[in-house]
Amino acid sequence: MALGDGAATLVCLSDTHGLHRTIKTEQLLERLRDERRDLDQLVVLHSGDFNQWPTAAATEDFNKWMAEDPLLRLVPKQRKIVIQGNHDIISKVTAVVKRENMNFTLLLNESCTVTVGGREITVLGCMFNENGVFSWEQVLGKCPDCDILLTHSPCNGCHAATALASHRVRHNRRQAGGQS
Repeated sequence: MALGDGAATLVCLSDTHGLHRTIKTEQLLERLRDERRDLDQLVVLHSGDFNQWPTAAATEDFNKWMAEDPLLRLVPKQRKIVIQGNHDIISKVTAVVKRENMNFTLLLNESCTVTVGGREITVLGCMFNENGVFSWEQVLGKCPDCDILLTHSPCNGCHAATALASHRVRHNRRQAGGQS
């Protein structure tokens, strides 16, 4: 994405665990206005764990928040993109709030394209993988031309995967009776 006039402003959220209403979006909205950002260029990305526990009440509250929040209500649902985290059991979420009634776009191993400033931006949303890691080949096979990759767990080969690999090495050393 090019920077400058017509550039998208990304608001990235993750792991709110049911505490979304404590986020001070009014302050962010004020800052965006102070910086003269075009609010029609906002794209909101939530990379999972919007629930602490996927209850009906928690899911309904998150959906309502996406429509009522002072900042988020300015963004159409097509530009509020959410994926599943390990605390979001999507079968329970979609049983409570049907996709057509969601105040956001839910991506479950699929992509969507949004238009911002006359430019199309493709977002690929990868669901949480219970193994914790997935490969670039899996990702690129789903959407080789994505502009934004939205995940809750790291891709194998990403910097974030290094910590997981280090953990596995220490665990394997302990299993073998060595130092960690």
